Amino acid sequence: MKRRTTRAMRPLTLGLALLTSACAAAPREGSPDSLTSTLIGLQQQQATGATGSVHGKHLFTGPDAITRFTDRPVSLIPLSPDLEKAISRARQQYLDGRRAPLPYPVALAHFAGLDRQVREIKRRGFSSLIRVTTTDPKEARFEFTDVPAGRWLLVATLTTRVSELYWAVPVEVRAGQALKQDLTEADIWLEAVIKNTTAEEVLLGRGRPLGQLTWILS
Repeated sequence: MKRRTTRAMRPLTLGLALLTSACAAAPREGSPDSLTSTLIGLQQQQATGATGSVHGKHLFTGPDAITRFTDRPVSLIPLSPDLEKAISRARQQYLDGRRAPLPYPVALAHFAGLDRQVREIKRRGFSSLIRVTTTDPKEARFEFTDVPAGRWLLVATLTTRVSELYWAVPVEVRAGQALKQDLTEADIWLEAVIKNTTAEEVLLGRGRPLGQLTWILS
């Protein structure tokens, strides 16, 4: 009986081992594994000179006047398929809510996924693939040159009196081509209510906006 029990257990043990192995190998959304092909692909494009450029303006195009966001940081980061799905879901939630500002915990959860992936890119030694620039002081123009062909994410943020606005716009860079992509009110990824902050505190520079494009400052 002992020998039969041992033999019967072998297929079950093997099945559990295979299941555990498969679960461990499957990349989770936003996990380091999901970045591998994206980062290597971009690096290869860069090595072969397959690059393009991205340019645009950061502004609101209202019916009465144009508001230009000058001297503001804009970032361009590698966009993995998993991150693109997460970005798309978050924006759809924002749109489904008729663009109403999201509660702080909800917005924080969305932003944290983006922030984690950027930190992982840095940790793995691919910091050179994270591009940062500043809009010019007159027209709020920005430009990224020598960008490896592939999927990228344009990221920007803006603090208002009562909320924080975020842009996270997927773009496709093609070799030898210049892509124009403005960041306007129509492209806002999500808006978040500023946590425990009054309008007066924001105006005095004591606000606590959700995110500060931490990968730019770190």
